[in-house]
Amino acid sequence: MNPEAFNGPVFFILSHASGSAFHYLEGFQRLGARLSLAPLDLPGHGKRRDEPLLYSMGGIVADLLAQARPFLEGGKGYYVFGHSMGALNAFLLALAITGAGLGAPRRLFLSSYSTPGWHPIPPGMSGLPDLELWETSADRFGVLFGQRVPTEEQMGLFTPVYRADLVAVENYSRPEPIPVLGAPITAVYAESDMVDRALVSAWQGWTSFPLEVIELPGGHFHPLEMPAQLEEIILSRL
Repeated sequence: MNPEAFNGPVFFILSHASGSAFHYLEGFQRLGARLSLAPLDLPGHGKRRDEPLLYSMGGIVADLLAQARPFLEGGKGYYVFGHSMGALNAFLLALAITGAGLGAPRRLFLSSYSTPGWHPIPPGMSGLPDLELWETSADRFGVLFGQRVPTEEQMGLFTPVYRADLVAVENYSRPEPIPVLGAPITAVYAESDMVDRALVSAWQGWTSFPLEVIELPGGHFHPLEMPAQLEEIILSRL
């Protein structure tokens, strides 16, 4: 991506654990006609798969801020979307951008996650043997595109990435005092999600604006399996 080629507001996209933000682009084609889409992958993920993995939220946020900064020069407005772990990363990135004097986002879109310091990871999950790790993940979060566990080849590629993300989330503690972001938040979850309305409603304490909470059909991976419904919500709130 060349930040200099981006015109107008930027829409940052952050992925779920072990995933790539580029996987979300196909479902956001109408959005791409309105905004400059900027998927931000972590080291070891997607097109950055050859880079060393990060195991702390501090390192993750610093990396994301370094990626985002060139897109924001000149005072361009921006939005941030994140799903699951990506929602946590999205909020912390917005705080970091604001703290760096680059302005608050026009809106955050946070999907299927509760507030910093909370996480849905079963105890000891990150240290499970490979196959048990993915089976536990399927039981906890659901199945993406009908694939309960990766193939043996995929498991070799994605398991270290998944473990790194889990360790970063597991070891992250809720900041005190709670940082309140001066930007509106739309928080979404799905009817068959393991994240419910009460959990996403907790974001109200982290924004100075009234929180918007929306339930959508589907399961935890609804942004990838049924992206049109989420895209419509985003488009109507630009």
